[in-house]
Amino acid sequence: MIAHLIKVTALPSKKTELVEFLRWDADVATSDEPGTLRFDVHEVPDEIDALYVYEAYASDEAFAAHREGAPFKKSVEHILPDVIAKMGFLSESASSVAANVRSV
Repeated sequence: MIAHLIKVTALPSKKTELVEFLRWDADVATSDEPGTLRFDVHEVPDEIDALYVYEAYASDEAFAAHREGAPFKKSVEHILPDVIAKMGFLSESASSVAANVRSV
C-alpha cells in the first residue's frame, strides 16, 4: 500500500467548490477505482481555507489508474489553476507499516 497526505489551500471564496470537487472525487474512487483504498478529506477549524487529503492505494498501478480517471483530469484542467491557492505533499508515496480501517 502506498499513501499520500496532502495539504490543499483553496483560493478565497473557493473552498466550497473545492469540497464539492473532492466529494465527487471520493465518490468516483469508491465506485470506479477498486485499488483506491482510502480517499479521506479533513478540515481543521483554525485553517479556514485549508483541507487535508489522505489517499491510499493498493499499489503503484492503482495510483496510476486513479490518475487516469475523470477527477484527476478535471483537477489538472480546472481545480489546480482556478480553485487552489497552494498544494503541498506532507508525505508522498509513504508505505504502510500498520493500518486499521473501519467503515463509519
